[in-house]
Amino acid sequence: AQVRALEPYDALVIVGDLVDSSYSTIQDLVPKCLAKIKGPVFFVTGNHELYTGSLDTWIAALRKDAGFHVLENDCFT
Repeated sequence: AQVRALEPYDALVIVGDLVDSSYSTIQDLVPKCLAKIKGPVFFVTGNHELYTGSLDTWIAALRKDAGFHVLENDCFT
């Protein structure tokens, strides 16, 4: 809500450590809340996503449910 209220960006970049729980623990909360962020959102995973044990599931959910551009050995120019 705070980010949306500022209307500050052409794009939002989240650089890792967004989640610290397994997907099954918070699957009903995080992707749906993050989908409310308007505009392009780019995300790079951090070690916390890896440690959840559900990295691939998080990546898929952030892409599908939240509409994030998850960068994996990618770049946008």
